[in-house]
Order: sequence, then structure tokens, then C-alpha cells
Amino acid sequence: MIRGIIYMVLLILFVAGLAVYYLKLFPKTKTKGLLLEKEIETFQGMNGNKVTVVYLTFLCQQGEKRLQLLDPADADQYIEGDRGELIYRGGFVLSFTPEKPPRIER
Repeated sequence: MIRGIIYMVLLILFVAGLAVYYLKLFPKTKTKGLLLEKEIETFQGMNGNKVTVVYLTFLCQQGEKRLQLLDPADADQYIEGDRGELIYRGGFVLSFTPEKPPRIER
């Protein structure tokens, strides 16, 4: 019983250490970006279910970045040619807020 608890605590500490390492290795980055391309890939997963992966390619200050969306259901809100504020961590888009076009007064 005690041995099981010790193993569980060690496992939790190991997973927490990996999370801290990942967060330090891939800091959250905020930059201006231009959405160049949106790719949607669909394939059959190992369990037989359909899997959709969405990649967005941005042109930003750091160069060209190909990032994966965390939620493929959000793909419709991204339009090629949009400029805005991009926040990403590692290879994943956390958020992209398009700039609103300037209003033309008549």
C-alpha cells in the first residue's frame, strides 16, 4: 500500500517536472503575423475514427512559422491573408486575433 502511494507521488512529480521543462523550453510567444496558408489534413486514426489536423502557416518577425491548431473546429475562423496578433507556444497556435480593417468614413 505504502509502496503504491510512493510510486504514485513519484509519477506525479515526474509529470509535473516534464510540464515545467516544456513550458521553459517553449515559452509563450506573442507577435504580429500574416496568415499565409491554411492546410486541413484528414485521415483515419489507429482506432478507426476520422482525425482532422489543421496547420496554419504564418509570416511573422521570426520568419515563416507552420503551426498546428489545438482545436480543428476553430479552422473556419482563420482566413488566408488575415493580419493580426499571433500567440503560440512551441508548434501550436494558442490564439490569433485578426486586425479589424480600418473604417472608411463617407
